[in-house]
Formats: sequence, C-alpha cells, structure tokens
Amino acid sequence: SVSPARRRRALEVLVKAGAGDLETLLLQSLQVEGLVGVALRGLGATGTPEAGQQILSSYPKLRKAERRVALSVLSSRQEYALGLVDAMEQGVVTPGELSAFDARRIYGAGDRALRVRLEKQWGPLRSSDAEKEEEMGRVRALVSAGGVAAPDPGRGKVLFQQRCAACHVLWGEGGHAGPHLTGSDRRNLDYLLTNIIDPNASVAPNYRLTTVTLQDGQELSGFVEEDLGSVIRLRGQDGVHHLSKDRIARRKMSNTSLMPEGILTGLADAEVRDLFGYLRGEKPPGEQ
Repeated sequence: SVSPARRRRALEVLVKAGAGDLETLLLQSLQVEGLVGVALRGLGATGTPEAGQQILSSYPKLRKAERRVALSVLSSRQEYALGLVDAMEQGVVTPGELSAFDARRIYGAGDRALRVRLEKQWGPLRSSDAEKEEEMGRVRALVSAGGVAAPDPGRGKVLFQQRCAACHVLWGEGGHAGPHLTGSDRRNLDYLLTNIIDPNASVAPNYRLTTVTLQDGQELSGFVEEDLGSVIRLRGQDGVHHLSKDRIARRKMSNTSLMPEGILTGLADAEVRDLFGYLRGEKPPGEQ
C-alpha cells in the first residue's frame, strides 16, 4: 500500500542485506512495475537454477532497461550463461541485445564449448593486432566517405544508449563506469578509433578490469572505486556493488580495460556512421 519508491527501497535493503528466504518474494516482484530491476539483481544473487529459468522466461516481457539488467545477471553465472546462449540460439535473445561487456564475461568463464557457441551467435571476441588495424582502416573509410548519406546523430544517440551509455556519460546522459566523454578529444577520429577498436592499447590504472568471484560462484566485473578494508565498492556497467570481504572467494585485476572489444560488432555501415556522427558532434542532436 506504500509508494513504489518506498517499496523499491525496502526490497533493495533486503537484497543488499542478503536476507534469507527471499526468492519467492523476488519472483513475485518480477511482475510488479518499478520493482523488476531490483528483483532481477536479487535473483542473480540467489544463484538457484529456478531463478535463472524464471529470468529467461520473463525476458520477452521486459522493457529495454530491464533487459539490460537481466542480461547482466545472466552473464554473471556460468549456469545462467548456458541458458542465455540457449535463448540466443532459439532467437529469444538477439545477438545485438547482448553487450560486448557481458559477452566478454561469458567468454572469460573458461567453458570452451560455451565460448564456441557464443561466438557463433555473437561474433569473434578476440582479434589480432593486424585485424584491429584492418578494422580501424575500414571504419575510418566509412566515416570519412563522401557521396553517401550524411550521418544521423539522432539514430547515433540511440546506438550510443544501447552500446555505450551503461559506462559513459555524453551530454549529461549515461553511466559512470568509464571516463566522461563530453570533454574528451572526440572530434579526433584516430582517438575514437583507437579507444573503441583497441581499448586495451593504453589503460589508465583506475580503469583496469577487476573480476571478483563470490563464495557462491557469482562473478562481478568492474573497477574498484573504493577499498575500505572490510568492504570494497566495485563499479561496473550494471551499477555499484558493495561487497564485504568475507563474501569474496577470488579477486583479480588484469591489465585489460573495463571497456571490451567488439563494441561495433553487428552494426551496419550506416549505423557505424550514425554512431560516430553522434560521438563527434559539437552539440546534442536536438541543438545541431
């Protein structure tokens, strides 16, 4: 009977506290507007097979933002990821819906057969230096080509929201897991090409990928925003996780960037031009 905001906050508190016997409540909350995102994250923490199956069965009814949360949860556990790849093979989840970040997390789980199945659906997740140089040349030619339709920054904004906004802020919109882009060297095409196609070429220490495996097997990825000794604050594309040290089984920081390769995978030529048109714009689309 209380407001949706208070109900959501109450559920968040229960999930963060690891309250027992929550799964039934979380499953019910999947059907309640305003509670779906919290319920999805909570179900991911339970780790039960039933929770993964329920998330997948609810997937077609979810809104776009809720689908992003669901895919993040499903990619955080190997047993959930198996069901997710099944759903991709069955057409329930389209390859374009799975972010490069989540695809890399599944790939890094170490299941060779799952990697092969994932790459058949999503595309290659590793590329050589020569392939990256070739891709940069291809995209440079696309973006610089004359005699074609001008890029549409409005459509580019939609693509940015789908593929980049979980981690980057541009024109005041987006997430905070990666650097803000509004004041960056975005007009410089070489700067964009290097950072998008070869994000591991130069990685600032504070944006190196940290992978945390919890005692119950769930895997979370991001960068450590704050280490308070008994608790760490891990920021990823799916939000901020406050993790007590006694929940952590393994913690590994790599030299790779939090930003994955493959951001442009699956985009048509016109879509690539639209995305770069938005990224390189001097003003938001409505003001140009």
